[in-house]
Amino acid sequence: MQENQKMNDQDGMTLVQMSKAIHDREISPVDLVKNALHTIARNNPVLNAFCLILENDALQKAKQLEKEMMADKFRGVLHGIPIGVKDLFLTKGVVTSRGSRLFADYVPDDTAPVVQDCLDAGAIMIGKTTTPEFGWTAVGYSPLQGVTRNPWDLSKNSGGSSAGSAAAVAEGMVPTALGSDGGGSLRIPASFCGIFSIKPTLGRIAVFPPSATDMLSHAGSLNKTVEDAALMLDVLQGDSPKSHVSIPKESMSYQDRLNGSLNKKLRCAYIPSLFGVKVDKEVDQCVRSAVEKLAQHPHIFMEQTSLPVDDPVDIFKTFWIAGRGILYGELTKGKESQLDPGFAKLIQAVKDYTLADYIIAQQKRAYLIIAIKQFLENYDLLFMPTMPITAFPADAKGPEWMDKDQAVPWTQWSPFTYIFNLTGNPAASIPCGVAANGLPVGLQVVGKHFDEITVLRACQVLEQMELIRPKADIQKETCVIEEVLGANRTQTAPRKSKI
Repeated sequence: MQENQKMNDQDGMTLVQMSKAIHDREISPVDLVKNALHTIARNNPVLNAFCLILENDALQKAKQLEKEMMADKFRGVLHGIPIGVKDLFLTKGVVTSRGSRLFADYVPDDTAPVVQDCLDAGAIMIGKTTTPEFGWTAVGYSPLQGVTRNPWDLSKNSGGSSAGSAAAVAEGMVPTALGSDGGGSLRIPASFCGIFSIKPTLGRIAVFPPSATDMLSHAGSLNKTVEDAALMLDVLQGDSPKSHVSIPKESMSYQDRLNGSLNKKLRCAYIPSLFGVKVDKEVDQCVRSAVEKLAQHPHIFMEQTSLPVDDPVDIFKTFWIAGRGILYGELTKGKESQLDPGFAKLIQAVKDYTLADYIIAQQKRAYLIIAIKQFLENYDLLFMPTMPITAFPADAKGPEWMDKDQAVPWTQWSPFTYIFNLTGNPAASIPCGVAANGLPVGLQVVGKHFDEITVLRACQVLEQMELIRPKADIQKETCVIEEVLGANRTQTAPRKSKI
């Protein structure tokens, strides 16, 4: 009974609340880890958020960190807090499968800077979270790890490629989880799963090893609240000798600078859609309603407008196909039958691109960045839907109308995210409402280069408006869905580490 009470006390706590409670010695790292493991054991068989559980290692580290806590020694703000780590990030001594059968047993001898930053701050890596193969698509599915389901509706997909990280945080398995974003892979699952995430300015957080599309690739975290995201950005930001594009650490804390309010007047652009894309009616209504409420803030001047650029999807596809096709083509040569068929098709499509195509795409990208920078001379923030749709069926690779024959099919239904990977602007997704189908809707907030704090402050104002209800209790849903799913439940159980 006492054990259950401890778990109930921790359920629903934010990352910031956990950190304070640990430092005040009100909760124990051991209890936090046990609670996380209990929640994972209860719901992961259906959600499939974790592909590897580090149960013994996590409990052992929790006991050590508890001793340090009782001796008033703290490693950092994440001391004793369990986190999830996307299975694309290298973890020394721990399997990093990248969602691929080819890497099912790969154990790296190095650790990604973002993971190391969290460990140095006292975090406990409780497991690796699911991702599509090499993060190639925005769907929560890989041939190795299976389908990752959406905690709001288990018949729906979580989105990707930070699929398991988003589902784990939305379900409350962990208070935060690491993810990456090369074309929307933080914001897409955040929108589908009703949580918050910010893709910071390119280079704000070090990425290693260099990606096949490294000038598109951002690292970050998925969180329950804006303040949690600010805390994580404080932990993760800064230069690294392992990164060729990382920038120096900001001298001031993002969390300290939030303040819970806007401290200057902001000129903001509301953009209902990009590139003539049709937005689902209910998505549009949720986004429009949130923007209208925000426009009532005394420090916000909101103006509806459009973005004066053409759809850069061809630029994006050139980088996505040529970069990944060439590097992974060599890596997977002769093993194509073991790959996700969609990923194999992407690799084959590289034959349609030349060096001239790549160089021209580089130049077009430069002009796109210039165009967005000039547009943002007149605005502090841009507001638009994160996604034009809500989550689709779990086993699907996209909505029914998607052309499945394209080499990068997911760009058809996620047309509002990849542009800001090309430009490198900070961009967040914050829940702004719930559609009639019971699924959350995300609002994308885009800022100027290196101005994450303004994005975070505006998002916190939105968060305080309580535009979205808390996620329904998945425990009751799980009891029903297990009976309904039957053979369709997760086919691949997560491995448990022998560490």
